Amino acid sequence: MDRPEISKVPSISPTIRVQEVSRRYGERSAVRTVSFTLKPGERVALIGASGSGKSTLLHMLAGGIRSTEGFIYVDDADIQSMSPSALRKHRARCGIFQQSPLLVPQLTIHQNVLSGRLAHWRWTKTLASAFVTMERDVVRSLLDDVGLAERQFDMPSQLSGGQQQRVAIARTLASQPVVLLADEPTAALDPVTAMHITRLIFEIGARINATLVFCTHWFDLVRLKVDRVLGMRHGKLAIDAAPSDVSEQELDRLYAGSTERIA
Repeated sequence: MDRPEISKVPSISPTIRVQEVSRRYGERSAVRTVSFTLKPGERVALIGASGSGKSTLLHMLAGGIRSTEGFIYVDDADIQSMSPSALRKHRARCGIFQQSPLLVPQLTIHQNVLSGRLAHWRWTKTLASAFVTMERDVVRSLLDDVGLAERQFDMPSQLSGGQQQRVAIARTLASQPVVLLADEPTAALDPVTAMHITRLIFEIGARINATLVFCTHWFDLVRLKVDRVLGMRHGKLAIDAAPSDVSEQELDRLYAGSTERIA
């Protein structure tokens, strides 16, 4: 039997060009004059201590936070100049994996995953979904991808932390993203579960040909999986290199004054 339409390979991911981008909050600079280009399908590790600007940068790439200075181009379109409808389309094409799965505890696993489809629906279908079970096969297929097909109508409280993070991955994939932005999705997990979730995200990213930016302190966990490493320190881009070119000395400098680096 054919897989549901939602699970087929999406359109090609865009080229994203970050040009002299900064983001300030009052007198504090979270990101300072950062420039780089993400090629379609590129796999990138984003590393650095907490407070270095990683999360702010990820959310700027997704169009959720506006830059104070500089430009972010999605193919040839500047995010800052996009119309509201174009910006919504870009945001829908960016799937974000958060540190916490943020599942709605009152909803079933099916309903939580289905919420990832809302950006593609008319309001009438969204309203009807509160009363009728919709796209059962689509949701089952997405849950099958993360090993939870049989838990479709369980509640979040019945799942472990790692299983809840898998549901969050399925929910993100429901929006058919072409850019995956992982904001330390394994930070709250034990090492074994973190390894499994990391491998799952990279495997799915490769299958759907998505660009992937994976923010983590577990650099050795992703070193062999990525094409490139971006290292942030005090809001600036301190490393932009192939993983094989990143030395232990550079990592020590990147995390100087922090105890967060995990070998």
